Amino acid sequence: MWRSWADGLDALQTAGIAPDAPGVVTADGPATVLEGLTEMLAHHRAWDRFTPAV
Repeated sequence: MWRSWADGLDALQTAGIAPDAPGVVTADGPATVLEGLTEMLAHHRAWDRFTPAV
């Protein structure tokens, strides 16, 4: 799971990770990122990252 705000967005882009990719949380500040991260943790994993094998 990736989470980022401020200069972290530049790091994601440099690494080739889209800010809207599954499992990525970006926002204006840490409080908003924490909200998104908390919601994602309720699902345990970002299954949208993986292509179904079947």
